[in-house]
Amino acid sequence: MLLPAIGLVRVNKCMLPPANACVIPAKYVALINNERAVINIERADGRSHDADGRSHGAFINIDGADINIERAVGRSHDADGRYERALINIEGNIGKSHANIGRSHTKNDISVIIFAFSNPIKKPF
Repeated sequence: MLLPAIGLVRVNKCMLPPANACVIPAKYVALINNERAVINIERADGRSHDADGRSHGAFINIDGADINIERAVGRSHDADGRYERALINIEGNIGKSHANIGRSHTKNDISVIIFAFSNPIKKPF
């Protein structure tokens, strides 16, 4: 004949249980152990959710880093555009200065020719 299993609550290994120790039937010990297992599973599930949250946060950080890289690339393109615009302005200014030099030569040449023809004493050439 099998005897029912009996469990003791919080038995200290260093001493024998007192005579009036609380005895819990085995089915209740099993229920308590099941409840502890459920609690442990819930704790593990909570840790899993925490890890998921950290993972999600890491993805957000990665996305933020990608955005920062894109902004930096955009600033680089902006700087390239400003550099190109400056070169165009420099070339335009050089062209304007050549045009001004050409106009000044033309004015001087015309004034010399006019002066030469207006003064009968001097020969123009």
